[in-house]
Amino acid sequence: MKMDVKVCLSSLGKQCCSLLEYFQKFFSWIRLKTVVAWLLCYQERLLNTSKNKESSLHVPKYITFEEIEKAEREILKHVQRRPFPEEFNHPEKPLKKSSRLYKLDPIVIDGPLHVGGRLRKASLPLESKHQIILPNENHVTRVIIDDYHRAYGHSGREYVQASVRQKFWVTQGNSTVRSVLGKCVSCRRHQAPLCQQKMSTEDGRFTRKSWAERRKEIRCDLHMSSYPCRAPRNCI
Repeated sequence: MKMDVKVCLSSLGKQCCSLLEYFQKFFSWIRLKTVVAWLLCYQERLLNTSKNKESSLHVPKYITFEEIEKAEREILKHVQRRPFPEEFNHPEKPLKKSSRLYKLDPIVIDGPLHVGGRLRKASLPLESKHQIILPNENHVTRVIIDDYHRAYGHSGREYVQASVRQKFWVTQGNSTVRSVLGKCVSCRRHQAPLCQQKMSTEDGRFTRKSWAERRKEIRCDLHMSSYPCRAPRNCI
């Protein structure tokens, strides 16, 4: 006699906890790199401990500059992987003309995608010749733009865009920078238009109170009693 066996299968369309969703909790570029650097450092210590059981899990008290740069590369690689899957996973293949990065001639340098071109022979720093490509719709891109905006004293759109392009190349950068700067609370507060006095609804005929009535309105806040006014009579 055969028994019926029931099998229950459930599938998830997307990851429950994505790193991109975790990145959206940060609004500071420096803080995001620091947290990811600590996570990578702890991950490395766990791997070393699993391979060598005699080694102890010792976490350092500070993060070095090299670990911050490594964390930055890992963040940018994860940001580029979803919007540019073909360019990121197969950099050796020629790009299609329909690709958003076709005119940028992307190349891979230390992991992330960079802008290619003939500037490789120019006497400029490497990060200025080959900027890191960033998608305009990502939250990390907006955090980076906001970090440059605050670092340069809440400068204008053109100055912030020129400063960002010293290291990063944002797709549709002009509209993206304008959108980020338009949501800056400090800039909107300082650039707010001046208030204008609303026109009165009276017909222009004002009543003139007598001096006796005005003396009754002058009160002392402490004793709540009337005090005679020493101002001359022609002050009204």
